[in-house]
Amino acid sequence: MKPLLRVGLPVLLLLALGWWLTRAPLRTSARPSTTATEWTPPVEPDSASWESAPTMLRLADDHEPGTPLVIFGYVFTAEGQPASNVRMVVYQADAKGEYGKSAREPSWARLSGQLRTDSLGRYQVHTVRPGSYGGPAHVHFMVGGGAWAASQAFELRFADDPANGGSVLPGLAADTGAFATVRAVVRDQGGVLRVRRDFRLK
Repeated sequence: MKPLLRVGLPVLLLLALGWWLTRAPLRTSARPSTTATEWTPPVEPDSASWESAPTMLRLADDHEPGTPLVIFGYVFTAEGQPASNVRMVVYQADAKGEYGKSAREPSWARLSGQLRTDSLGRYQVHTVRPGSYGGPAHVHFMVGGGAWAASQAFELRFADDPANGGSVLPGLAADTGAFATVRAVVRDQGGVLRVRRDFRLK
């Protein structure tokens, strides 16, 4: 009987460990994938609600940890004209570089929302500066609507981020000059960071 107990106890322990591993929650250190093919915006750009979206979007409230950031700018047509009433979906990681509400939903961006440009093609987003999760910190934009059947993917990166220098994700617009992905960061007297990011639609 004793030899049987000696053999059976390790087996029982292994079975208990396997059960625990299947039931244990995912660790919060899990990072979302950064490949373009695996990322989709958390708000569908063709949602019917975009028509009532504001021209100023507040992604982060006053209780969100991080440095306040205002992103503003214009959306232009391919011919260089201001594009009014254009839908925009914005999403980003938080100040810690985390996207999801929990480790079980890492690819669902908690800081996300949609807006549209005003009659002059202007927009404004109030948020916090995103943290890095292994590369340059950035904000995602899906832009398009009205005369544009499909949304176009863009990023905003920050000129004072030492991690810059790599290429943008495949499939993103690679504009330069006034429409470049990497933009200067200015801190106002109140300590709020301000970045202008203009977009040119194809």
